[in-house]
Amino acid sequence: MTPIEPPPPKPVVVEKTDAPLYTYDEMFADIASGPLTYVGTGEWTGLFHVYSCAYRNAKVYVINIYCTKSYEKKAFGIAVLSPTRGRAYLYAEAEKPISGLKRADYFTYRFEAEQNTTPPVSLGFTYEQLHAWDEARYKQYASGCFAGVEIKRPVNGCMQKLSDFAQSWPEAHRAILANPPEHYYALVRDFRERAKREGRDWKK
Repeated sequence: MTPIEPPPPKPVVVEKTDAPLYTYDEMFADIASGPLTYVGTGEWTGLFHVYSCAYRNAKVYVINIYCTKSYEKKAFGIAVLSPTRGRAYLYAEAEKPISGLKRADYFTYRFEAEQNTTPPVSLGFTYEQLHAWDEARYKQYASGCFAGVEIKRPVNGCMQKLSDFAQSWPEAHRAILANPPEHYYALVRDFRERAKREGRDWKK
């Protein structure tokens, strides 16, 4: 008899949210909207003794925060910068290098998004211009929301003008942050391979 295969699991998606922010699904849709072209490698806002790599397609910049060449960090982070949607940030951390692990092995996995700042990012920036823009963005303290776990403890909420979404926005992301889709893991592996070519080890 031919074995009966179970139906494939339904993909985890973000529940509808009315907050004027990126959702996890929308961020990944923009990342996957076209090939990512390498922009440059250098220092990044708020980081200490680590280099980042920037990539771009027709919609967004994607920053591989921990773009280390010869060794893999026990953390993974990406920042996605859109001229129209604002900024999204996804961060994972575990006891071992991330690319060989699954969500159950992480002790931190959080997602955050913030509204656009003025001026918005331009897709024509060099790496140096992009870095300078992000430093200016950081100082504007844009309204945003966050969801997930930090050292195995829930961290959820929204700030400033988005306080009305402090429950609904994190709750909409609860399921997908507990069980990330396969394309998330594929991106982690892809960025690790790119870092071996385009990353840089700290030598200052």
